[in-house]
Amino acid sequence: MSWNIGRQTIIAALLFCGIGACATAGTDDSERLGPGEDQRPRAGELQKGEPFYMGTRPDTRKCMWPLCGGFFVKNVNSATTTCFGGPAEADCYVAELDFSALNLADDSALRTATQEGRALVRGHFEQMPNSQFKVARLVVSEAYQAQANAVPNADAEYYGVENSGIVCITYPCPTLVERKLNTLELQQLAGLDLTASGASKASIEAAGVALQTGAVLVAGTHGTVSGPGGEGLSLTATEFYLAVMGKPAGELCGLNVCGAGEYCCNPSCGICAPLNGACIEIACAPLCDHDVCSKGPALEKGCSVCVTKVCNQDPYCCDNEWDGICVGEAKTLCGECAEPEPEPTCAHSECEKGATLEASCSPCATAVCNYDAYCCATSWDALCVSEAEQLCKDVCKAPEQPACAHSECKKGAKLVDSCSPCAAAVCGQDPYCCNNAWDKLCVSQAQTLCPSCN
Repeated sequence: MSWNIGRQTIIAALLFCGIGACATAGTDDSERLGPGEDQRPRAGELQKGEPFYMGTRPDTRKCMWPLCGGFFVKNVNSATTTCFGGPAEADCYVAELDFSALNLADDSALRTATQEGRALVRGHFEQMPNSQFKVARLVVSEAYQAQANAVPNADAEYYGVENSGIVCITYPCPTLVERKLNTLELQQLAGLDLTASGASKASIEAAGVALQTGAVLVAGTHGTVSGPGGEGLSLTATEFYLAVMGKPAGELCGLNVCGAGEYCCNPSCGICAPLNGACIEIACAPLCDHDVCSKGPALEKGCSVCVTKVCNQDPYCCDNEWDGICVGEAKTLCGECAEPEPEPTCAHSECEKGATLEASCSPCATAVCNYDAYCCATSWDALCVSEAEQLCKDVCKAPEQPACAHSECKKGAKLVDSCSPCAAAVCGQDPYCCNNAWDKLCVSQAQTLCPSCN
């Protein structure tokens, strides 16, 4: 996969298209990707769910919080925003932001960026808890932070850009899908220029990675790109936003595991703390950098009882290197690193003629040899194979291939990828076809990949 966002070309190897199929992004492809029965969300689910908001200004009114002292947010791509309680305003007052669903260890940078208009957040308004006043807070379910720190002008339009799953052998090519935030508007893009935003090279490279599996939010203007395939639509960014990811619940913390709503604040002690809570800053016994049964760098004395024993006898293991001798000492001194008993395996399949088999090598061999001792004493002949077929519950029966529910060349319900080589090829390119529905895009891929549809 290659990315050259500055030259407005993006190539994602998900689907091979011939020149006639993908020659230009300007052709009317609404039947395939526009609103309708075959439109479907890819990564990001940008056309569904809660609205996107951005901060507009701090609240400088002089009154007690929470009635004052918060800040204002607006629904992007809209002249008005429906505020908590129903009125439509240019922007809406919120007393606070609730980032708890993002599971962030520290939300201060994102909170500041949102208040200053340098972030886009997705969420909903709700009543401030434990307040006698009818005041809203914004509960955030997704957050995206600006990468160029250039606040777009008030008339800027905001888009979610995702990989379309199309690759062509000519340029321009509709490799991207653009969804206008908070609307149902959707169109294909042949170019995306993020360098115009002035963001760093690292941020632009991170956007390239994000586009492989998810979405990048972009404020920008449209233009055209030209090439051998004609002309296509492009988007030039004045700013772009990348998702802010929190730490998942169940984070490993030393020898402990943090639960939902916690973060690992002190790995050396295995101490978890509530999100945004204070951390206990104490030093505990270090964790071993690797297992005592594996060769590697020197281990720190005290990181485990076994390491202490080994290094008391052989300081080299903690001063220089944990070599094979150290591993052997761990076996001797600690009873560690015992070799697992190998699982018995049969010398050949119970469904094939050959030498005698050990009765204990498989349940099937046990059943056959209990019935016919010749098979494990003299030879596993054709009669033994026949007995295996009868006694071993279809061990020797070839699995039946499920028939496809409908032709791969026609729309319909999702197909099982094992029902035909064609279904396997299509679903290898686009899992949607075997997970959700066999739509027009799946049929198009079948026509490309499967001789039976040509």
